[in-house]
Amino acid sequence: MKIGISGSAGTGKTSLLQVLSAEIKHPIIEEHYDSFFNQRQEFITPANKLQKQIIKTLDYKNKLENREPDFLADRCPADLFNLWLSRGFAQNQNLTAELYKRCRAYIEKYDLIIVLPWSALPLSQIENQDTTRHRVMNPWVQLHNHATIIGLLQQWVPARKLLPVPYESIDLNSRLMFITNHLKL
Repeated sequence: MKIGISGSAGTGKTSLLQVLSAEIKHPIIEEHYDSFFNQRQEFITPANKLQKQIIKTLDYKNKLENREPDFLADRCPADLFNLWLSRGFAQNQNLTAELYKRCRAYIEKYDLIIVLPWSALPLSQIENQDTTRHRVMNPWVQLHNHATIIGLLQQWVPARKLLPVPYESIDLNSRLMFITNHLKL
């Protein structure tokens, strides 16, 4: 089964991926967003450099996902397209239209996309020592991102392939139980 986990920063995607992977034995396809940031943990500039990195990441993740019969993807094409929009790149209408078509086509391979609820967990910085990236700590920016991602998913993905995790499912065990019950494991 090809599964993506989507939503704004701080919803618990990566933590859930780790326990779900151990449970269902699917490899994890990382988000590969580290190349979007400079050493000061800010988005790279100029804009065209970040645009190229977003497109390169989409292609790279698609290539990795196409190699696996089953996988768990940390983020999906809707997350990348949201990043494109949130950085103001929609002003280039032709490039945006092309990226939109590619993201929409790439997402068709997913059997299920799990969407974690916004603000169910406190927004905090990444505690992993190995990463140089930091989250935008404004919860309203994250709500905007989350709403855009959900809107894109609702347009691109049939309802039967979307699994919104209930807001009340805060701890990993309840989230895992909800998902495995859905998957009938």
